Amino acid sequence: MADKFDNIILGSGQLYLGLCDNIADLSNLTPEEEAALVNVGAIESGATLEIETDATEIESANMGVIARIPVKTTVTFKTGVMTWNLDNLKFLLDMQTTTNPTTGEKKTVIGAMQKFPEVYLRFVHQKKDGGELIINIYRAQPEGNLALEFAKEDPTVVDYSFIAMPKRGADFLDNNFLEIIETFPQS
Repeated sequence: MADKFDNIILGSGQLYLGLCDNIADLSNLTPEEEAALVNVGAIESGATLEIETDATEIESANMGVIARIPVKTTVTFKTGVMTWNLDNLKFLLDMQTTTNPTTGEKKTVIGAMQKFPEVYLRFVHQKKDGGELIINIYRAQPEGNLALEFAKEDPTVVDYSFIAMPKRGADFLDNNFLEIIETFPQS
């Protein structure tokens, strides 16, 4: 039974992705790791961060529900990207891309037995006051679906949809999914 569903609509912003294997400490990126994050392109109409928590209700015979205990949290980030770049599909699918050195032709092969890539996700929204709202999801995997519709009047949009995974580590703080940072303009 779903307990709580928070839906934060962030509007337009920039989506940056990097493969987790290329980042030493997911909660503290180096300047080189920051520079290596890839801006995946123009976002169609916004982005959504969904945080859903399932809970078990503890009931007593004479008092009804006396406690609710969270048992599972699911964090999902979704957006649609209009800018086409074949290389960026590596963040969504387990794939191999080769480039013909003579013609420049790129060929991507997607196999039947896939493993989902683990990505570091950063979404940066510019607030009207000049500050930023930044979402960093330390470790995420794509939901696993990809549909490309080539329509006459609408741009082709690649839906980027990720499920957050807890960071790996022995420390309790390593089990966090994400951080949200709000900055304010300096006067």
